[in-house]
Amino acid sequence: MFKRSLLAGAVAFAFAGPAAAQYSGTAFFGDSLSDAGTFAAIGAVPSVVGKFTTNPGPVWTEILATKYGGSAAPAVAGGDIYAVGGARVTSLPGYPDAAPTNQATPVTDQITAYLASHGGRANSNALHSVWAGANDIFVIAPTPANAQAYLFQTTGELVAQIARLQAAGARYIIVPTIPDIGITPAGLSQGAAGAAGLTQLSQGFNQLLFGGIGLANLNVVPIDTFTLLREIVASPAAYGFTGAAATTVPACGSTPSLICSSASLRPGATPFNTVFADGVHPTTGAHRIIADFVAAQLAAPGQISLLPESMIKTRMGLNETIHNQIAMSRAGAANATRVWATLGGGRLEFERNAAFPQADGHPYGLTVGVDRRISPNLMVGAAGTAGRFDADFAGGGGYSQDDLAMSFYAAWASGPISVTAIGSLGQSDFDIDRVVRLGPAVRKIGGDTDGEQASLAVRGAFELGGGALNHGPFAGVTLQRLDVNGFSEKNGGSAALGFGNQKRNSIIGELGYQASYDLETFMPFGRIGVEREFRDSDRNVTAFLLSMSAPAFQMPAAKLDRTWGTATVGAALRLGGNLTGSVALTSQFGQSDVRNYALQIGLAIGL
Repeated sequence: MFKRSLLAGAVAFAFAGPAAAQYSGTAFFGDSLSDAGTFAAIGAVPSVVGKFTTNPGPVWTEILATKYGGSAAPAVAGGDIYAVGGARVTSLPGYPDAAPTNQATPVTDQITAYLASHGGRANSNALHSVWAGANDIFVIAPTPANAQAYLFQTTGELVAQIARLQAAGARYIIVPTIPDIGITPAGLSQGAAGAAGLTQLSQGFNQLLFGGIGLANLNVVPIDTFTLLREIVASPAAYGFTGAAATTVPACGSTPSLICSSASLRPGATPFNTVFADGVHPTTGAHRIIADFVAAQLAAPGQISLLPESMIKTRMGLNETIHNQIAMSRAGAANATRVWATLGGGRLEFERNAAFPQADGHPYGLTVGVDRRISPNLMVGAAGTAGRFDADFAGGGGYSQDDLAMSFYAAWASGPISVTAIGSLGQSDFDIDRVVRLGPAVRKIGGDTDGEQASLAVRGAFELGGGALNHGPFAGVTLQRLDVNGFSEKNGGSAALGFGNQKRNSIIGELGYQASYDLETFMPFGRIGVEREFRDSDRNVTAFLLSMSAPAFQMPAAKLDRTWGTATVGAALRLGGNLTGSVALTSQFGQSDVRNYALQIGLAIGL
């Protein structure tokens, strides 16, 4: 006959996505590559045109402003996009030195206007972008003897503006590189030597800019549009640019992109089958690829931050499995030895929100243990676990987590009071596949790493009753320390990233109530409780580009809900002789953007 309540547990694996969107708005600074229609908004050109692309298609800043909760309109129309076509970093006139671009507001003044409209402070939770310098290159290109000194000064001024934003409170700043101007139609029109000179100026500007950012110790997200454009030009059809002369002849022909509309397109050209709208500016299709590229780089650190979080939650599931088996063993006689096994599996779903991609998968695992009751009040044991979790990201890709763990446990009981302790050491191996969609192109980027984990779980219970019905409260705490090693992705070109080591400490407390009813050969049971993470999970993930030299950057890890509920129902069965079986269904609830449930089947035999 079972004498004590069965602590039901399953593969209790769940964690919450961020409770709110990562970004609370946007702010974009720069030149024509980011301008969302400033000159149309002020009436300098007709309202049906006004962007430096194949009008009326959106530019990349409009796409991301919409995605991240900003206003996809130029700042002069009350929106978040301060960039103005023709703008230089600090100087006037703009480029070209003709109306309307000759009066383009420099980046310095754009940032001044932004800060003035926000009480002198940047929105710390907004996404900021600073993309400038191409017009300064055009200004200095005719006098290459002065280029080095000019670029050194200009990049220093741009670094100072980025530092100004960060000092005002901006935490998320993206800084794209200057594209390779030498491979644009305008660059190619200068002949081989002229194109090579423009490529050299672009490279020199980028090297000076990111070298200065590193020396200033600024945390920015570098976007390697230099390499991205080279990849597109090398294989345009892979990105949907299948038109004739897709990389060398502008879609708008001789019409400047500022006033280019569908009526201006050359025969056979569309906004999506040609890379350039005019000599240097992207078409609508190219802008969509830029937006995809930036969004993928911003999302990657959050995706990788799931690795240590899933390790924490699978370990919680292992602890519940052992707690369950400890409770079953208490019916045994003194000096009894048991061998047991538990097989569990479940379903975990993340719902999509603005800050985090949807992910779902199936955790499952097998735990085998042996224990011995060395006195009427004390039992000790050991268990080995092999588990796996396959998670799929929305849009493709995901990661697999293979766990191996060794656990040692002890249980003491006297009267209505019982205490259990479980110590575990383990390792997790990860295979990660990120899928980056750039327009119609799909890049599959692989990586692998591993992690180590140590944990200690202690639970105490007080049992009421004494007949067939037993019930009472329980409380416990689980301490965990883990490290996930850094790694570099493979085969992703400009989209591939490297990631630094991740360290995570966790203290999860639990409080609940449990009950069981002993019917001799059959015992139903239930458990309900609340769990809370007492260790602040605010942390950053370090990432770095592999395609160019730029400082590493930090982005926030996935923000997890710190409190959730658990509920379990199940039954234990005496199957005859010394053989006992159990089945349990567990669900976790009260977590934002998460659905989770798990099923566990166990078998134990006394020797």
